[in-house]
Amino acid sequence: LARTIDGTLLVQNTNNLHRNGSGGYTVNGTVQLNTNGVFGNNVVTYGPGSKLLFNTGTTVTSMSGPWVTGTGGPGLGLPASVQISNNTTLTIPNSSNYTVKGDLTIDSGSTVNTPSANTLTVSGNVLNSGTLTLGASTGGNITVGGNWTNSGTFTHNNRTVTFNGSGTQTITKSGGESFGDLTVAKTASSLLQPANDINIAGNFTVTSGNVQNASGVAKTITMTGAAPTLSVGESITGTNVGAGNDINLTYSNTTGTLTVSGAGSVCRFLNVSLPNTGATLTLTRGLEVMFGTFTVNGTLKLYAGGFVSAATNAVAPTYGSSSLLLYNSGATYNRSIEWSANSGAGYPNDITLSNSTTLDYPNNAGDNTTNLSLARDLTIGAGSKFYMDFGLGKSSGAVTVGRDISIAGDLSLGDGTGGDIHIKGNWTHTTGLFTPNGRAVFFNAETGDQTIVKSGGETFDYMIVDKATSGNVVLSNNATFNNTLSLTKGLLVTGTNKAIIPSTGSVTRTNGWVNGNLQRYIGTSTSAIDFAIGSAT
Repeated sequence: LARTIDGTLLVQNTNNLHRNGSGGYTVNGTVQLNTNGVFGNNVVTYGPGSKLLFNTGTTVTSMSGPWVTGTGGPGLGLPASVQISNNTTLTIPNSSNYTVKGDLTIDSGSTVNTPSANTLTVSGNVLNSGTLTLGASTGGNITVGGNWTNSGTFTHNNRTVTFNGSGTQTITKSGGESFGDLTVAKTASSLLQPANDINIAGNFTVTSGNVQNASGVAKTITMTGAAPTLSVGESITGTNVGAGNDINLTYSNTTGTLTVSGAGSVCRFLNVSLPNTGATLTLTRGLEVMFGTFTVNGTLKLYAGGFVSAATNAVAPTYGSSSLLLYNSGATYNRSIEWSANSGAGYPNDITLSNSTTLDYPNNAGDNTTNLSLARDLTIGAGSKFYMDFGLGKSSGAVTVGRDISIAGDLSLGDGTGGDIHIKGNWTHTTGLFTPNGRAVFFNAETGDQTIVKSGGETFDYMIVDKATSGNVVLSNNATFNNTLSLTKGLLVTGTNKAIIPSTGSVTRTNGWVNGNLQRYIGTSTSAIDFAIGSAT
């Protein structure tokens, strides 16, 4: 005999529900399981408005009767909504994937432990006022089609929470929610809206859908893992969507690497922060920081496809005193907003080219007549190329290196007036090709000696020694000056090496001279030759 119940079916004694012939129970209301009320017979067909209420006050680990595995429902053994109440602990068996077509509600004092290695799918809302713990093994994830509201305790166990609803979904947790891996796999253009800050220990993946704040107060997504990925398949519009509707991004790991990837249309934040000197932010796609501040205290690494967006109202990185800008694309990279100033935002600390990367310093978008600087060291790795003359015939502003330059790849100065390089530290050229292009190398640190190192000897077109206060330029090997050696202030100290002036060269001096060996070409019809040499004082 079949029975239909629109109110509450109260079950208090084990196995007191059974079929009568082909009959069973159709419940449009609530199946409430009190103490000893878990039944083993699959005899309940749940209606669209039904609820399964675990109210035993005990730990429930077996429930093949009231709730069975499967992805369908509501129907036989498949409730619409599930609620855990009265200090009940529900440990969902790991037999397969379980589905809640409606809401999962965990009342204060109660606990839900999801399957250890299988996914729990909640098509409606997750409403947690108690304790929710995800599976301890790979696969013990949860998928949510509605809103996430947590006023209790959530333990992610480094599992994945996936939001896959077709409409707008929200994440609410006073003080901020913490996830292991967070995945957004929503209907295209539909929104996931954080109502509070979010901490992510693992990966943040936006396969489809749009992450956007609508609270009117800025929210921060903090990623903490050792090697997480922020992958954007559709969009994160973290600013420019209404007053206060902003999202910030922080990577707080002290030594790890956050990789930003994906082919989505927008990855935009109000502020981005890499606060720790030992951490790395790697870009394999565009990252846009609009209106706010882009703080880099560690390494900003630009891989193939990676760039800092120069869109309208975008800001350049502000680099810390131990930071590194690393060009690592393995191809030609057009310098842009990431290095665009002589102070403040866009003014790097150290710059390194590696992985056979070619830096188009003028940027192939057109001529560049702006002089740019970096605070400390410029390193050109083996196989990499720094071309101030990229594209030929384009103007190139000067580069000022605040400390040392190390050349193991190729360096070409500009092929137009002004395309010079100013060095405040030492010049070390180990391998690769230096092409001066008729431009000047200035050694002009205010104080201290500056050393030129090139096994076999270095060749300059124009070199200017201009030491403002004290110190000299010291040759560790021979140096040849094809055009002009200008001794404005300070000494060129050769030691046992030579400063070589060929037939095309000359020497000019104001307050400096060569302390050591000066070799000059003297033609047969040459008039008097000035040898600008002298002692150390």
